[in-house]
Amino acid sequence: MIYLVQTDTTAGFLSKDFREINALKRRAADKPCLITTAKFSELKNLARVPAKFKNLVRRARKTTFLYPNAKAVRVVKECAHEEFLRQFDWLYSSSANLNGQNFDEAWAKAAADEVVDQNFSQNATYLMRSLINGTYTPEPLRKINIPKENRSGVRPIGISSIKDKLVQRVLYSELNPYFDETFLSNSYAYRPNKSTYKAINLSLIHI
Repeated sequence: MIYLVQTDTTAGFLSKDFREINALKRRAADKPCLITTAKFSELKNLARVPAKFKNLVRRARKTTFLYPNAKAVRVVKECAHEEFLRQFDWLYSSSANLNGQNFDEAWAKAAADEVVDQNFSQNATYLMRSLINGTYTPEPLRKINIPKENRSGVRPIGISSIKDKLVQRVLYSELNPYFDETFLSNSYAYRPNKSTYKAINLSLIHI
């Protein structure tokens, strides 16, 4: 039985049998899978917790514990995914995609035995990979109308998705230091400490 679930990090396949997950993802049958649980009591059954770390473990939230034997256990707390996991003692978990390929929602929904959630998102690692390999595609802008200032009527604006805003901000932070120093000193707008208001005030001084 394989569940398709929005986990606390990404869209994931979850099952009691990691071999089923590996077969579905078309990868080596013995490849280890992450073990997920919402119960700290279950962590003690899955792996030994050294006494000096027990208080640290109890305070952990959305934490993955790695062990030398290649076992990895993730304890998920204080999120929507916790409610699903509490129905089970533990489940194996892996990203819901074919091995080495990007997430395909239609394929994942068709491949799973049970689709638990309907809305899925990928984590920052997925975004970074899609940017590097050139497969990232921005989502359509959401159009809304806002009132015009001091005038009747409305004007349309386009709002980017949260994912696209994140990508835009990262690109800006990386590219801006390089390009900003190439601009003329009297180039204003959308630059640090060079707003359109400063340009207007500077123009008034010279009138």
